[in-house]
Amino acid sequence: MEKNFDTIIDQFPGINSLIVANQKETIYRYIKEDGKPADIRSLTKTIISVLIGILFSKKQIESMDTSLHYYFIDAPTSITIKHLLNMKSGIHLPDGEMNELAKKSSNWIQDILELPVNHNPDFCYQGVDYHLLSGLITKITKQSALHFANENLFHPLGIKNAVWPNDPSGISLGSTSLQLQAEDLLKIGQLFLNGGLYNNKRIISENWLNKSFAYRVQTSMAYGDYGLGWWIKDLGNHTIIRGLGTGGQQLLLCPSIELAIIITANPKEHSHERTEQITAMIQNEIKK
Repeated sequence: MEKNFDTIIDQFPGINSLIVANQKETIYRYIKEDGKPADIRSLTKTIISVLIGILFSKKQIESMDTSLHYYFIDAPTSITIKHLLNMKSGIHLPDGEMNELAKKSSNWIQDILELPVNHNPDFCYQGVDYHLLSGLITKITKQSALHFANENLFHPLGIKNAVWPNDPSGISLGSTSLQLQAEDLLKIGQLFLNGGLYNNKRIISENWLNKSFAYRVQTSMAYGDYGLGWWIKDLGNHTIIRGLGTGGQQLLLCPSIELAIIITANPKEHSHERTEQITAMIQNEIKK
């Protein structure tokens, strides 16, 4: 197996890290620059989902079917927490338009909630739903997602020095720009493989982990179905679960063989197509 992962490194020189591990040990480790964090980009959404799961596990969120209106008086009653996690809010704000709103707005959450809503929406991949989830974390905890994560996820896992920018209201960016090291992502992957336990301490409920992958919606995208912040694709007898970030950032889980694979890369050298090429090579290894 090591030789085949060496081939991936040789074929794709833009890879900055590649770690393959199970619950207990590292099988393969390549790190171009130790100690250097990666901007995990859209993989930030997966971390937001994990934080929502921790709130659910603590019973600070009672149900995924709770309306966002329960927390934000200006939110439409039709949008539930599960809609946001599945990217089916019905708010149409492509990322380019979200960037334009961000340049002009001093209150992103409020301005997003004033947008028109499709009350019978299909899946639409966009960052706006996850920024609303970050706002929800702050609404419930009175902390930014970064501070809540430090107390309830990062520090318990031994993750230090995470960097996570805010919007003008102090809301951690919900869809992008979190910076973590590859080893940090591995700890989160192993947490999921271990049923929500880390060093025998419960971080997140196993019930939430099951929901994360069971509530999946079909998409027309090559990455597969979309769960609660995770891309899901069936591969013969295995199911591949991925958190993905633009430019080659990837947290890949294969629970059936208890495998976690972490990749960070130079986004200038990695397109979505290249990410899928690498994933296909990894899938070939998993099928063996």
